[in-house]
Amino acid sequence: YRLIADNASDVVITADLQFIRRYVSPGCRELLGYEPEELVGTSSISLAHPDDIDEVARCCRDMAAGRDRGLLTYRVRHRDGHWVWVEVSLKLMRDPDTDDPMAICAALRDVTRRYEIECEKEQQRRELERSNADLEAFAYSASHDLKAPLRAIMHVAEWIREDIEATAGPETLDHLNVLQGRAARLQ
Repeated sequence: YRLIADNASDVVITADLQFIRRYVSPGCRELLGYEPEELVGTSSISLAHPDDIDEVARCCRDMAAGRDRGLLTYRVRHRDGHWVWVEVSLKLMRDPDTDDPMAICAALRDVTRRYEIECEKEQQRRELERSNADLEAFAYSASHDLKAPLRAIMHVAEWIREDIEATAGPETLDHLNVLQGRAARLQ
């Protein structure tokens, strides 16, 4: 276990049921900027973002009560102060004889770039929705603004037909039919 944990690209952490880190793999140097020894003996919640602390604490309490949680995504503070989004795979370690919870094992993976891409996609989706709403409003306005002139064209064509129907030739009446048909189709 130690050989795998020490060489994993993810950060592997084991904590007791009071959420105190008992082992931290060397991967924390790259991910968080800390030496493993700096984190051993500290609370698993100590680096969590203030907005995420409640969820992390709830997860720890669930695990201490014997309920596995699976995956958790939250922000942790890097040594230099910036926030790193991590996806944490959690597993409750149990006593093989009694099945009682003994410790918590966690594997942390940096998902900051994935989170940033998801945020960019969400922002683009909102911008697209806004743009579509603007386009829909413009189309409605343009459609509304064009209806009055089209009605006027149809009325004028009808008046002309009434005035000249008795004296006009079939070609003139065909032209009026085409005019009225196109105006009706546009409307």
